[in-house]
Amino acid sequence: MITGYLMAPVRGSNGDSVSAEVKLENVRFGIELGLSIRLAMPSLDLFIPHLHEEVIDELWRLGLESDKILDACCNIAVSKDVGLLYDGHGVSSGMQREWDALCRAGKEVIVFDSFDDDVRAEIVFAMSRARKG
Repeated sequence: MITGYLMAPVRGSNGDSVSAEVKLENVRFGIELGLSIRLAMPSLDLFIPHLHEEVIDELWRLGLESDKILDACCNIAVSKDVGLLYDGHGVSSGMQREWDALCRAGKEVIVFDSFDDDVRAEIVFAMSRARKG
């Protein structure tokens, strides 16, 4: 099975100073987006970081620096076959770090601002290339 990593805002451009409301809205959006992709593409094993935000938040509250958390996210991202970057709300610094890590690792990243049939076709094509590689 081909694996993927979803990049979408959590803290967004506000970084660690994001309000709880904006962060919750971003997390909910990321979960909904990721689950809709999973539903439409069951042959893609998609990692949705937003589903794990409660753990990430607790690690941050316990003192793990944001840079270290992002390092872990980048490590997870590069362990996947393809990256999916949602840029409809802009690309945050954390998303950019993940994107850069995937590019350095030679992984394909599909950039999109809405999940539609064209994007689905791009992902399918990327999955076929990942299978061959």
